[in-house]
Amino acid sequence: MLRGLGALLCCCSILIGRGLADEQGESAMGMRDIVKAIGAHTEMFAEETGYSLPIPMMAEKKLLITRLAYGTRVLPQRGVYIMPPSHSLVADYASGKFIAVEELDVRAAGVKLPPAGDAWMHQAKQFATPQERLAAYERLYDLYDAVLPTFLARRPVDADAKKAVREFHELFRELAEKPLQPYYDALGKEFFTWVEQNK
Repeated sequence: MLRGLGALLCCCSILIGRGLADEQGESAMGMRDIVKAIGAHTEMFAEETGYSLPIPMMAEKKLLITRLAYGTRVLPQRGVYIMPPSHSLVADYASGKFIAVEELDVRAAGVKLPPAGDAWMHQAKQFATPQERLAAYERLYDLYDAVLPTFLARRPVDADAKKAVREFHELFRELAEKPLQPYYDALGKEFFTWVEQNK
């Protein structure tokens, strides 16, 4: 079921052209398009696989967008549990092109895993309708597009930019899988630290 919802969020986005990448850190494609490009390379994973929110990750002064693939288990009368992510799916932010599926090395990434048990329980935000759910994710993707150029260019954060960063921070916290927070913090450390400092 989660795989189906993930496919909906990955593949039902409207393509929005963004022009060529420029020196201010603009992407050639919007985050919706990057998510769709990543979603086109999930055929190796099982139907029940879930995918993290996009993680902006700096690597050798280059911005990559990463999504983590993780398994799920449904325990009767308890809920949905996330299993530690096994792979990362990586795209280049500037071009929007998919790069690779890679095995995830949590030690190399500096991820401090939560303890076993209920720390891995996933209590997803509830929505009244599938359309409301899709709209929330699409709004989050729009907010990535609003804040990432300022982050990359290290421009001063004016009132409008701060408003976008604050909304991004709040919506990301609502939609992110709580068991994956150590992964978001480690892999996207530079970006999420900047968000915390400028929200």
